[in-house]
Amino acid sequence: MMQTSMWAQKSVLSFCTLWQSLNKKNLGVSGFLFWVLLLPLAAQDAAQMQKGRIVGNFLVDSMQIGEPIYYSLSFSHPADWEVIFPDSTYAFKPFEWVSHQAFPTQTQAGISRDSAVYVLRSFEMDTIQNLSVPVWVLRGKGDTLLFTPPADAITVKFHLTPELLQDSSMQKLQTNTELVPIQVPFNYPMVILISVAVLFLVALLILLFGGRVRKAYRLRRMRNQHERFVQSYLKAFAENLTSQSAEHALAIWKNYLENLEEIPYTTYTSSEIVAITQNDQLKRHLKALDRAIYGSEVTQALRESLDNLLDFAVSVYENRMKEVRNV
Repeated sequence: MMQTSMWAQKSVLSFCTLWQSLNKKNLGVSGFLFWVLLLPLAAQDAAQMQKGRIVGNFLVDSMQIGEPIYYSLSFSHPADWEVIFPDSTYAFKPFEWVSHQAFPTQTQAGISRDSAVYVLRSFEMDTIQNLSVPVWVLRGKGDTLLFTPPADAITVKFHLTPELLQDSSMQKLQTNTELVPIQVPFNYPMVILISVAVLFLVALLILLFGGRVRKAYRLRRMRNQHERFVQSYLKAFAENLTSQSAEHALAIWKNYLENLEEIPYTTYTSSEIVAITQNDQLKRHLKALDRAIYGSEVTQALRESLDNLLDFAVSVYENRMKEVRNV
């Protein structure tokens, strides 16, 4: 009865304090009614909280870095409560979960007791480390009550083991401030990332400018081939015009046109070339070369025929260049 009377006195005092606070904030009667409606709910939660008792503590007073330690957690509650204890998914900071064991529920006179022991370890360097592990009670419709025990502390000890103390090399400790070179491992992920980025950039450049680059390269190659052809063709009969030099010039001419137009000129006779080109003027000059090559009829008109063959090749080259530019 004394505890109930004291709780009533505290409730009245809290009620008066709330009314004064709402008046100061100019919330008026509506705000007061809002808080009054919430008070029964808060009182109900407080009454529920008094029905549960939770205890959590370490089973040892001290530990070493990385050493497994035991933490005991027990919760007494009404038998009809549905209780949830933390598992491996809970963050036991600054500790790490190693394992845990839950014990069967013990019920007596309508009061149940659930308990579990957690195996934890810590790699933090703080001398004193605290932990408080909560318990949840399900109340239906997704609502829960949270019970949290007072935090328990454990001391971290830093000391040398007896084996190290007996080691003669540890009895005379010396300071060593020399820098030790560290071999940096090869960063394969970064190399792969850079390679993929470079390949992506090259692919993007080819996609955007590949057509123009290929066209420019093809035009430049055709120009260089034409210049080499002209030099070789004129050099064939520049010093001495004979049937052999005329035959050599004709072979150079056929090879060039074959590469330029992709037509097998080297396998065609003069008559077949005339039939393909449909050029009567070219027919006359090819016949003049045939007479010089096979009949040794070398005259001044032969040089004119050779010049006309060069003009024909230049004309084919210029037309081919226009076709490539317009693609």
